[in-house]
Amino acid sequence: MPMWNKVSGVHLSPASPEIILDHDHAPSVGCLSSEPIISSPENAHTDNSIVSQTVPKAQIQQSTHTHLDISLFPLGLNDEKSNGTIALVDDSEDPGANVSNIQLQQKISSLEIKLKVSEEEKQRIKKDVESLMEKHSVLEKDFLKEKEQEAISFQDRYKELQEKHKQELEDMRKAGHEALSIIVDEYKALLQSSVKQQVEAIEKQYISAIEKQAHKCEELLNTQVIKLHI
Repeated sequence: MPMWNKVSGVHLSPASPEIILDHDHAPSVGCLSSEPIISSPENAHTDNSIVSQTVPKAQIQQSTHTHLDISLFPLGLNDEKSNGTIALVDDSEDPGANVSNIQLQQKISSLEIKLKVSEEEKQRIKKDVESLMEKHSVLEKDFLKEKEQEAISFQDRYKELQEKHKQELEDMRKAGHEALSIIVDEYKALLQSSVKQQVEAIEKQYISAIEKQAHKCEELLNTQVIKLHI
């Protein structure tokens, strides 16, 4: 099998006798290095793109040159002394590199998917945190407002109780003053009555004593009168 038929993605039909040119006058298509091509992970995607772009170009050039009766590859490619030596690298000769590239692409795709999922999860968590912070802020405001209203209510209740207590004290003071006034009046009345009774008793004693003295004096006078007549 000719060597150019081994190139991955390139299928060349055998050249017909009508389109074969002399080997010495055949145009040189290109020389590729016979050294193996090693693709790094960073250039794997670029190399694949270059190969995918090169293959259609080769197909187009082969088709165009065939219609123009121009042979891209002269006979006698097996002749090592030919001036237009073409070294083609078969991709299938290094399956490990292809497998590594595929695995690398799969890993990159997996990491990109994971990164995308992680970023989405991060955004979702961020939104959840913002939502929770907003809810917390609303709840905090409601709580503070409720406590403020309770404090105002307690202050109003305290003022009301204070006024009520003050009024009760005032009423008690007034009632006590009135009661004290009544007690004082009653005491005065009792004192006056007692004094009056004492005065009356003393007067009676004085009258009784005076009457007794008068009776004694009368008896003495009578006795003196009798003695004078004798």
